[in-house]
Parts: sequence; C-alpha cells; structure tokens
Amino acid sequence: MKKEYKFPLVSVGVPIVKSDFLEKCLNCIFHQTYSNIEVIIINNAKDPQEGDKIETILTRFKDNKIRYFRNDTQLPIIENWNKTLFLSNGSFFAILCDDDYWEPDFIETMMSLAMKYPGVNIFHSRCLIINENDEPIDITPICPEYEDVTDFIYHRIKGFRLQYLSDFFVRAGAIKGISGFFPVPDGWGSDDLTWFHLSLTGGIVYSSKTLCHYRENPASVTNTMKSKNKILATEIYINGIIDIISKSGAYNPLIVHLILKQLKALKKSRLLNYKAEYFKKKFMLNSFFYQIVLNILKIKYKILKHY
Repeated sequence: MKKEYKFPLVSVGVPIVKSDFLEKCLNCIFHQTYSNIEVIIINNAKDPQEGDKIETILTRFKDNKIRYFRNDTQLPIIENWNKTLFLSNGSFFAILCDDDYWEPDFIETMMSLAMKYPGVNIFHSRCLIINENDEPIDITPICPEYEDVTDFIYHRIKGFRLQYLSDFFVRAGAIKGISGFFPVPDGWGSDDLTWFHLSLTGGIVYSSKTLCHYRENPASVTNTMKSKNKILATEIYINGIIDIISKSGAYNPLIVHLILKQLKALKKSRLLNYKAEYFKKKFMLNSFFYQIVLNILKIKYKILKHY
C-alpha cells in the first residue's frame, strides 16, 4: 500500500535514448511507496524509429503525473539531463536512466534522509550492478551514512566508491543553483563533479539499503566515448575537483593533501591509457608499435618501474 505524505513534490527525470529496458524503468517509478511525484520524460532517441518505439511503450502508462517531451533532434547527454532538470517543478530531483530501476522504497528512503539532514543537499544509496538479463554482477561498496566533501571525493578517486547517476537524489534548488550538471565531453565525469559540488554545503548522506539497480552494458557512456574526448574530459575532471577543493574551507588538511596527490596519479594513469588508445585507433597500430607508443608515454608520465 502506497504511503501518502504531505511532503514536497519529487521530480523524477527520465532522459530516454533507448527502449530496451524502458518498461521496467517506468514500472518501478509508478510503484514507489512515496506518491507525491511528477515524472519528466524526454524522448531523446537518435533516430525516428527508436523514438516511435519509445512512444509505443509510453502508451502503456496512463498517469497524470507524466509530463512528456520529445526532442526534434538528439541533444548531447548533459544538455538533455539539464533540460530534464529545468523542466521539473519539484523540491527534490532524481534522474533514473532508461535501463536502470529502483526498489519501491527508493524515494521514500531518500526523503526520510532529507528530513533527518535538512542541511544536506545530496543523498544516495547502495547499488546492485546487473547485466542485460537482470543477473547480479556486483554490488557497490558500503559507505558511512554521512561524509563531508573531502572524504567523499577522496574515497571516490581512490576507487573505494562505485557510484552512478540513478542512485542519487538531490534538493532541486541546490542543483539548479549551480546551473545543473557540469558540461563535460560525452558526459564523462559530469555526475561526479556535480555531486562533489553539491556536497560542498553540508556534505553527503547515504543509505546502506540496496535501492538502485544499475545496468552495465556495452552502450554505456564510458564504453562508447572517443579517446580524444576522454583525454579532454580527464583534464576537466581533474581541474574541476581542484576547483572544488579550493572552495572546501576548513577541512582536514591531510585529506586535502592526499586528494591532490591522488589527482596527480589519476591524471598520469588516465592520460597514459587514453592517449595510447587514441594513437592506436588513429594510426591503426599493431601490438608491436602500440607497445612502443605505450612505453614512450610511460616515460613521458614518469611511471615506468625505475621512476
């Protein structure tokens, strides 16, 4: 039985590009135990056939909570996320990707945390990682209920955190106040930078309940990005974190030092891999010449064993 609250309106954005898992995604929204929601659906399919397929699925959902829009041409990922955000009317906002889904109490749990921590702008939950057949692959590491911005950033860039987009829930005024999601090529790292920025004020709060199902598939942004964009996105990501850290105020100087140290290592390793990948694709290098390029880049970034 759904629980009725005189609580604020929650806006759920669904920026759709494909129809494969859309029905399951939408079903989970309309089975939430928290009922005061609006659903902003944007059909952002690349080709008209897929767009029509999406609309056919949407005809199965007759609910006055839905606000539907269809883009004439496909928008870049961040522009579409932000369109979803700025069309919303709720006091709280979450994006649910078209191939992910939530447990029925995701919104209710996030709202409970928002009431418990009125000074916090951002909340998230544990995720189960699944494949295209809904089979479990992995589960995200556990987090403390509360972290400040520096702990949040440090654990993420050290690889102690797995986090996505659909597992987050934010105060709408806060994310709109920073002009929405950060512009990054192909969207890579935009959600991280946005979450880090929102955690500057009040930190971040977490539910250890596994409330989000993240679907791993070959069509994900990271797997389809061009190498050149990965290089540019890495620079923006690193500089964005440094900018956030510079605004973080009186936090533990040791953690700040460790973040800056980790960022240097992260920049070297990622630029090494992405530049090697770029040269391999551009010049169609075989394994022999690829290894030569890789060694040259390792020398450049000073990460060979004798350094």
